[in-house]
Amino acid sequence: MRQTRILTLHETDERSHFDAQGGFHRPDIFGRRRVAGSKMVRSRRLMNEDDQAAQHFMGLVGRLLAIGPPELSSVGAGLLVALRENITADSRSFARLFGIDHKLVLREVAMLKDSAEPLMRIESRDRRTQRMKLALTDAGQLLMRRAEVALL
Repeated sequence: MRQTRILTLHETDERSHFDAQGGFHRPDIFGRRRVAGSKMVRSRRLMNEDDQAAQHFMGLVGRLLAIGPPELSSVGAGLLVALRENITADSRSFARLFGIDHKLVLREVAMLKDSAEPLMRIESRDRRTQRMKLALTDAGQLLMRRAEVALL
């Protein structure tokens, strides 16, 4: 399964920082120290790709919040986008990836699957860990297509 890291705004800052031990450095996307002028072109390319992915993700979340049902929260919208973009397909990895308590994700899953028009369904559940394999329903896929079209 492909794992994508969603960056927050403070992690995407590309300003150079002065290091007391001799020079300027820029942290790369994985938090490693990178000396300015070094040949880490791949690191800069990855940062730009992750910036674009994060902007696309947040754009879809914002669009879903604007056009979706009024009870849809930002966590629920993020979960729908993560399912659509194949970022994660289960509740526990979504919680770990975004730094959210798993119980909050479970609450959102319950709300989204039990609403008047369910946007997701549970495909399987592990009783011991509470991990749920999730999928979008037809209504969820239609809402995501509307959000993607509106984003263009």
